[in-house]
Amino acid sequence: AVRAYDDKMWFLARNPFSKDFLVALVVRYGQFIKTIFGKRKKCLVLDADNTLWGGIVGEDGVNGIELGHSYPGNVYRQIQQTAKQYSHQGVILALNSKNNIEDVKEVFDKHPDMVLEWDDFASVRVNWKSKVENMREIADELNIGIDGLVFVDDNPFEIEMMKQAYLEVQTIRFTDNVLRNLGLIRGLDAFQSMQILESDLEKTQQYKDNAKRNRLRMSKASLEDFYRSLEMRAEIRSCSELDIKRVAQLTQKTNQFNLTTRRYTEADVEQFVHSENCRVYT
Repeated sequence: AVRAYDDKMWFLARNPFSKDFLVALVVRYGQFIKTIFGKRKKCLVLDADNTLWGGIVGEDGVNGIELGHSYPGNVYRQIQQTAKQYSHQGVILALNSKNNIEDVKEVFDKHPDMVLEWDDFASVRVNWKSKVENMREIADELNIGIDGLVFVDDNPFEIEMMKQAYLEVQTIRFTDNVLRNLGLIRGLDAFQSMQILESDLEKTQQYKDNAKRNRLRMSKASLEDFYRSLEMRAEIRSCSELDIKRVAQLTQKTNQFNLTTRRYTEADVEQFVHSENCRVYT
């Protein structure tokens, strides 16, 4: 909160507002402008140690990290809760940590005060490789641009390396001040949206599914093995009333599989469905 009015500013410049208020106002307007022009980031990439919990799990063990219902563990719980809320607003979560994956997974599996779950993360890179390299792999696995990522880490070296490698990645550096860290992640404007649609939430699951498919594809020896492992089944049926809206949307959006390039409205599709001279299949 900032003080809005300043008598000195009024008598000097006939402006009743304080400098701090004007700065806050400009920042707020900037957030709305970015939202309007579609500059919303897509993915929040989090470190683990001293980010999701206090301490280093490889040294302190699962029971030794700071995470619980008393300070500072309760602040780390709130940081996790904030990340969870972002995921409920259509933001993708990813994990990028230099660690033994067994140690990190054990925290998720066994610590009673974890808010985030392993399955909340669409992409996971827990290893000893460069975090810059991991970041590129995360973007590729999710099939999004590197400029759609926000990176949170407590190590100033990792933050600087990320800045030098990818200027378009927004970086958030956590410090020893956990309350400041909570304020930083709560105050992120990168994920603001004028309206959260159901399709935004569906996209989050789609990104998770795509990432799983990409990991599965990399583990298969051939493309044929990959397709077989998916065990996909195609169902062809008559178009129902519930399908009409989606069928119309696909004719408007899809080019690659629209052999006629004709576009149809919902009214058009509904007319086809009820016509004796037409058959509509989905």
